[in-house]
Amino acid sequence: MDYYVSRYSLQGQAKLEGPLRWYRTRAHNYLDELRLLLKPLKFSMPALFLAATRDEALPSSMSEGMDQYFENLTRREVDASHWVLWESPTKVNEQILAWLEMVAPALAIIIESFYRTVRRDGDWSI
Repeated sequence: MDYYVSRYSLQGQAKLEGPLRWYRTRAHNYLDELRLLLKPLKFSMPALFLAATRDEALPSSMSEGMDQYFENLTRREVDASHWVLWESPTKVNEQILAWLEMVAPALAIIIESFYRTVRRDGDWSI
């Protein structure tokens, strides 16, 4: 436990606050998901599902059947655990950019240009 406290303390409270709030809204999220189960939607816009291959809390098997809700779903993976954004920010951003190049090439060019300007050292972490 001390290891995790030391690692996430380096990131600062503000960076963890948002992701941890998801757990506080679990009851509200459950009701939203129940409504969707009773009256399913099919999303027509392009969507990206990015899975962390070593995520024990949300294994890839939990996303089976997800395709039925999307007309245009792309699945990608990053070799990381549950906290993929902290472990592999560069890999996550590369996957998102590759997907944007497929579905919105002009937007991908703008984003890549921005990151290359801001992060001249090639570090894509946020």
